[in-house]
Amino acid sequence: MSVARSLADPADLAQRHAAWKTDHPRGYLRDAARDLRVSEAELLVATGGEAVTPLRTDDVPGLLAAVAEWGTLRTMTRNDHAVIEHTGRYDNLQFFGPAMGQTVGSIDLRIFATRWAHAFAVVAEGRDGPRCSLQVFDRHGVNVHKVFTNDVAAFEAFRDAWAAGNAGALPAVEAPEPEAERPDGGIDAEALCARWDALQDTHDFHGLLRELGVSRTQALRLAGTERARPVDPAALATALSAAAETGEKVMIFVGNPGLVQIYIGEIHRVVATEGWLNVLDRDFNLHVRDGGIDRAWVVTKPTRHGPVRSLECYAADGSTVLQLF
Repeated sequence: MSVARSLADPADLAQRHAAWKTDHPRGYLRDAARDLRVSEAELLVATGGEAVTPLRTDDVPGLLAAVAEWGTLRTMTRNDHAVIEHTGRYDNLQFFGPAMGQTVGSIDLRIFATRWAHAFAVVAEGRDGPRCSLQVFDRHGVNVHKVFTNDVAAFEAFRDAWAAGNAGALPAVEAPEPEAERPDGGIDAEALCARWDALQDTHDFHGLLRELGVSRTQALRLAGTERARPVDPAALATALSAAAETGEKVMIFVGNPGLVQIYIGEIHRVVATEGWLNVLDRDFNLHVRDGGIDRAWVVTKPTRHGPVRSLECYAADGSTVLQLF
C-alpha cells in the first residue's frame, strides 16, 4: 500500500520554483515538479496562492455536471509524452455509478473517477484576461484533466459552490509504486493468441489482458506479427501527415490512468516544432514530445464487424503515449 509522502514546506517550494523558472523561463509546471522532485499538485498550490482554490472530489459526477453548464470550454488531457486539447462542450455526460463516466459529442471522454483525488479551481493571468480552469489530479499529485473557460462569472459561481475550505494547504500525495511486468516465460502465449483471435469487441481487450496477467506491450510482443507488427516510431508522423493530406478521418486517444480523451474527425495542420510533433487546428491540438515514443506497433483486433487496425505508441516504461485509429 502507498503511504502519504511528507509534505514539503510551501514557502521553500515556491522559492525553489522561482529559482527553477530563472533557468527555464518557458518551462511547464509539470517539468518543474519533476526536476524539483515534488508532485505537480503540490507545486501548483505552493506557487498559486489565493488563485488556487481546493475543491471537493466526493461527487465527481456532480462536479462535472456543473462544469458542463459552462457551455463551450477547452479541455486538456496529457501524459508524460503527449497532450490533447479540444474546444467543445461536455455533451451527453453520463455516469455508470460514481466511478465510471463518459461524454460523447464534441468533447469525447472516458472517465475513471476512482483515480481522482484532488481538484482545484485556478485563475491565471493570460494575454486576453483571466484564464479560469478546473484542474484535477490523482493521488500521486499527477494531473489527470484540465478544463478552461472564458466565462468568469460562471467559473466563480462554480468555484464558490464546490470549494473545499482548506485553501493554502499542500495536498497529501502518495509515492507511485511501479508495477513489475511478469517474465515472458510465465505468460501463456497460446491462450493469449486464442483469446485475441476470439475478440468480438475491441473494448474487451483490456479485460483479456487483466485476466491473463499480461501488460499491453508484453501482449503486443508475444502475439505475433499477424496481430501486432512492430514499426518505426516515426510512423506516427507519417500517418498524421497522410491523414491531413487525404482528409481521412481519424480517432486519436490520449490519456492517463484517470481519464482518456478521444478526438474523432479530420486533421489539417501537422507541424514539427523544436521538441514536438503537433497538430495545430482551430479547435483541436495534439502535441507529442520528440523521443517520447520508444516503441510502436500496427495492431489488428478482430470484431464482430470486421478487423479494427490501429497505430499504438508506447514510452520506454511501457506506458501508452497515444493510439491512432
